[in-house]
Amino acid sequence: MSNLQATGSFYGFIYFKGEGLSNGKFNQAPETGSGPSKTAVVVTPAPTVSNTNSPVSRNVVNGGRPVLTSTFRTEGLRDPFIIRDPSGSKFYVIAMDLKIFGGAVSWDQAGRQGSLSLVIWDLKTWSAQRLVKGFSRHGTHTAGMTWAPEAWDPTIKKFVMYWTSNLYAVSDTIHTGTTYPHIMFATTTNFVTLSTAQVWIDPGVSIIDTIVAFDPLQ
Repeated sequence: MSNLQATGSFYGFIYFKGEGLSNGKFNQAPETGSGPSKTAVVVTPAPTVSNTNSPVSRNVVNGGRPVLTSTFRTEGLRDPFIIRDPSGSKFYVIAMDLKIFGGAVSWDQAGRQGSLSLVIWDLKTWSAQRLVKGFSRHGTHTAGMTWAPEAWDPTIKKFVMYWTSNLYAVSDTIHTGTTYPHIMFATTTNFVTLSTAQVWIDPGVSIIDTIVAFDPLQ
């Protein structure tokens, strides 16, 4: 779950409801049929409704129904993350393009021949979703997927997008070899075009779902 404080008036929380549900709703039991994971948003409303400075006191918006759904590629959304432009003029949601529900793909397939695209929305204008390709090749390796994307605004005054990818030798065209997840990164100023992706963290073993936190005292 990712959170942000917009203008001092409320906190927003964004999350996905899991692969066990066809339409992302809260249900007592999984529904039948097939469909994508969806993304929903929970917010603490305006001061007249609740304590605005209490992220633990919140109300579900849109009746608990998804507010963002995907119509691209796998039509699934996972691991959404909110990032605020340092100017305060824009908010973005970044998510991964993946659907496991209904047996669309196995987790192994998703890591070997998965989507290489990241899904992005501009929440200031609630623009249409767009896909941005993380990368397909790094040196002598190709990627199997782009998972769990996040973005960070460091002192270089650019967004640093980072995510998880399996890397395979270029000669392994269908990605059948043995590998492990790496943390990759690329920079952007507009969430439309990215710099060439690079390996950021490679401890020699699997690593996923990295989070960067800013410490103002350091």
